[in-house]
Amino acid sequence: MIVQAELTKEQADLLSDPQMINIMAALPNPDPILRKMGASQDVYEAIKYDPHVVGDLQSITSSLLSSEFQIIPGGDDSESLRLHEVAQALFKRRPDHNWRWPNLIEHAFGAKLYGYSVTEVVWSNEGGLNIPQRVIPRPQRRFLFTQDHKLRLVTKDNQAEGIEVRDHKYLVTRHKPEPDNPYGLAILSSLFWPWTFKHSGFRFFAKFVEKFGIPWTIGKHPLGQDEAVKAQLLAQLRLLVEDAIAAIPEGTSVELVESKSGGHLPHREFIGICNREMSKALTSQTLGAEMDGQGSRAATETHQERQVRVEESTLELIADHFNQMFESMRDLNFPNASPPEMSFVEEQQAGITWGDAIEKALDIGLPVSDKFARERMNIAKPEAGETLLVKGGNQPDTNGNAPPTLSGFTEFQRFLTSSDTNIQKLANTISDNESQAQIERMIRPVLNHIEAVGPEVAINSIGEMYPNMNHEELRQTVARFIFLGELIGRVSTNASAD
Repeated sequence: MIVQAELTKEQADLLSDPQMINIMAALPNPDPILRKMGASQDVYEAIKYDPHVVGDLQSITSSLLSSEFQIIPGGDDSESLRLHEVAQALFKRRPDHNWRWPNLIEHAFGAKLYGYSVTEVVWSNEGGLNIPQRVIPRPQRRFLFTQDHKLRLVTKDNQAEGIEVRDHKYLVTRHKPEPDNPYGLAILSSLFWPWTFKHSGFRFFAKFVEKFGIPWTIGKHPLGQDEAVKAQLLAQLRLLVEDAIAAIPEGTSVELVESKSGGHLPHREFIGICNREMSKALTSQTLGAEMDGQGSRAATETHQERQVRVEESTLELIADHFNQMFESMRDLNFPNASPPEMSFVEEQQAGITWGDAIEKALDIGLPVSDKFARERMNIAKPEAGETLLVKGGNQPDTNGNAPPTLSGFTEFQRFLTSSDTNIQKLANTISDNESQAQIERMIRPVLNHIEAVGPEVAINSIGEMYPNMNHEELRQTVARFIFLGELIGRVSTNASAD
């Protein structure tokens, strides 16, 4: 069946949109706040300097930077593994002499704040490979988007529409772009009105404090004084406010009257509402922002889970920013390879995630190479002569490689569970006479005591029979019996399940 020509072309594109009345090479930012206010992105910078916003941003960025990232190979073929090694080596050096990788991570996070984030890559040929020599964050004001979402660079000679950019030159990450909005959703835009009302409220609050926050100075004069005397008294009162020194005519008096305001100040409550609205937009937290310190444990856990999901989505956005660079490295060097991917994990979980996976693989008999395990868990290969920490008594070889066999305890578990008769073989290693002798040595004195004094008296004096008991020996004996009982229980459970 031949597809009709109408089905192979776009029909509802932006060029046919009746709202796009002027066709330009670059599409103006459709941010509703910027358009209504006739402002530029400079207003976002002013919002970022608000003390409350600064505090929330510091909390967000510190949480993001506490997460470690791993670069995972895209495939197990030679080209993919070679590309993975090149990518890992890239992150072991600084991206630029003015920047560090944490700076670029924060810059990539800016896609949420401004709607999009752009990073320039300067390439160089090193050893026959095209490698990013410099990775430089660039301000959002330097870029525009076309109607088909292509990036354009604003220059001195072309400030209105910008110029085209080549592939592999820029890393572009956008936050929630729409078909008619390639610039993405800027969170700072949603902060504009709370920020504006807050600072307007501060101005009125300052007047309120100036008017009612200090005592009023009131001068009293006798009735019938002329205007000259009143003017002189007012002048002296002004000096009293400024210098706390005044010459008051005889027959007059001065009082300091404090203003009183009951209940909550409306200005303070209004500013608090604006701060909570901004925190809600930045952190997605409504518990601390709206409940004002009051909430149940269930609500706290719900909001913590929500915050974790928001942070995970942010880290995915940042990882995608750098994954674009890996894709460009693939296209310029190894076209047939699968590009590596960046993955973020929390600092306390870094290494543990892969550690659990490797341990489970070994438990089921899946072989894991020493090189693979060290790369995934970020564990360096020990140098010659270094003291090695070894678990289970298995010693590494002369090169410091981990032993290829499983631990003795794991082998013991397989011995117990591999056959129904193994547990019986283990039990048969202890003769009935040996078991009876151990029981007899511990229980016989108790039985003799009960026969001699009777059970009523023995119950109160049985503890006195072992003044020299070896408590460590008793502890070890009980531990061995508990361990054996647990093993027997597991084997019995598995047998019942089968």
